[in-house]
Amino acid sequence: MLGLLGGNDYGLTTDPLEADVVIVNTCGFIGPAKEESVDAILAAHRLRREGRCRGVVVTGCLSQRYETDLRQELAEEADEILTLSQETDIVRYVDRLLGRDRERYIDSLPRL
Repeated sequence: MLGLLGGNDYGLTTDPLEADVVIVNTCGFIGPAKEESVDAILAAHRLRREGRCRGVVVTGCLSQRYETDLRQELAEEADEILTLSQETDIVRYVDRLLGRDRERYIDSLPRL
């Protein structure tokens, strides 16, 4: 995801206070990691509510394992909940959150 975002002119930071969109990469296999993931989602939501970021994206193992539950229970806190198969579309989701309309150039193949 970092490579896709960086390759599409997004700056990257590890500091949520500097981010326009906070991406929470979760773990869903052990209890303390689940709790830490939910705490991180709630902290990102507080930033958005305070106007310090414009969106919250949740991805990773927790969203893969508990997608339906998270969509119901965190509908207000997370703007997007991505499963592992959706992670390659991260640029599209971030573009949408930021209202960025991107022109896409598609080169047709094959060429002579």
